[in-house]
Amino acid sequence: ALANPAIIRPVLLLAALVTYIIACFVFLLKNVDTGKAASIKLQSLLRFTSIISISFAGLWLMSTLQFLTTAYPKKIQIVNEFLKMQPNMPGLNIDDFLNIMNAVSWGMLIFSVILIVQIILYFQLIKLFRNNPENNEN
Repeated sequence: ALANPAIIRPVLLLAALVTYIIACFVFLLKNVDTGKAASIKLQSLLRFTSIISISFAGLWLMSTLQFLTTAYPKKIQIVNEFLKMQPNMPGLNIDDFLNIMNAVSWGMLIFSVILIVQIILYFQLIKLFRNNPENNEN
């Protein structure tokens, strides 16, 4: 990312997503299994990284929906323009490349919807454990 400044933003978004996944796993192991409220530090880390992750998932969701709802002739035109800009592409024809793009788009769509639902559920879990009267910590 330091060699190419244009890559810094995607790298930071992916780093926040990975940090969110790790923080959720820690919350699951340390707090959900024991029934205790999460520490303030873990709550703030989850909140900060989840905001970035939900924006990342929203961007993925919008871009994949835009691609999947694009008419087939327009997709062919986009792929043709892309293949003209990339002369060293291996022997992919337009149909194969379009099938790969459709598969990746469906995968991104499924991942982004699951990520958004998971973030909402984790916020509800954090709220549930924070408001639990059995916990002494807030």
